[in-house]
Amino acid sequence: MKKTKKVEAKRKLLMHKECVFSHDPATTLEALIKAALKTTKQVKKRMQQLNADGADKQFINYYLSHDTDHGALFGCEFLFFEAGSDQAIISLQSEAESLPVQAIPAGDDKEFVGGSLYFSVRGNHLVLFQSAALRTVELEQHLNWLIRDKCNLIGGEVQFTLNDHISSKKKNSIRGVKGIKLKTAVADTTFSPKNNKADEEEGDKTRVVKPRGNVLNAIKEFFNESGIIPPELNAKNLAELEDLEMEIFLRWKGRKKKDDQNLFLNNIASQMRHVTDEIDFTVEAESGPITRKQIKLQKHFSVKWGNSGRPEFKDLYGKMAMWLSDLVKDGSVDT
Repeated sequence: MKKTKKVEAKRKLLMHKECVFSHDPATTLEALIKAALKTTKQVKKRMQQLNADGADKQFINYYLSHDTDHGALFGCEFLFFEAGSDQAIISLQSEAESLPVQAIPAGDDKEFVGGSLYFSVRGNHLVLFQSAALRTVELEQHLNWLIRDKCNLIGGEVQFTLNDHISSKKKNSIRGVKGIKLKTAVADTTFSPKNNKADEEEGDKTRVVKPRGNVLNAIKEFFNESGIIPPELNAKNLAELEDLEMEIFLRWKGRKKKDDQNLFLNNIASQMRHVTDEIDFTVEAESGPITRKQIKLQKHFSVKWGNSGRPEFKDLYGKMAMWLSDLVKDGSVDT
């Protein structure tokens, strides 16, 4: 008799995002997603091809309105796959010095899921958790394609972003914004200087220190395309490069009006929306620092995982609704 796989729980990081439109569409993201899915009921009609050969595709698969103890929300499953890809497996052999690896195909009319993202939407507020292969940047791009380009539900000049959210309560408690501090670890590349005998002496070697990750892209959000940040920093006698961090503080001089301050905070929530854990940032203000954790609303939850390799939707969307309700109650999110 075939055994039924036991339902397990997985720890997932839920995050909150807010949809912000470039032009007021007189509707909400929730209404637009529902309308788009209504006109593309067959999956093939809402499947987005990401490259010329059509191998990479992403699409909203499952979707349903969920009534929970904390109010209704619309839940969706967002998937990615590469057509014709194989999955590598290893054969476990306890006495072997190395394990054999082989690729297995998905089978006829089947594909391996390359990435998944689960999200719920209520009005213009989203709660989601992402995977390494499918993140908020892909969801944002896909929803713009589906709603604007595929279904023509908003004008071609209208775009929207999935921003972090700084509530009115939080903004009103902030006084005298001074600037933003960005911090990241750095990696290095050692090289031998040419035509410089002094630099070849012991203890006086030159290293090229390069920022790790996409910190420069984050910084360039505040500048024009010409860029004033150098791609490399030459430093000498750096013995502990693994522990080295780069910290940059961008300061705005002069006292800002409240409207200017709110615009600055809104720009931070937009421009840093896809920044990951490899970059830390803090907004400095006279009233005290506003940390990355205060701007990026996130919380870990234990989510039940079913036999299909997916979360149990009733449990997942129930917890998303509960957390969104808590964020509204404590003033972290505006209704």
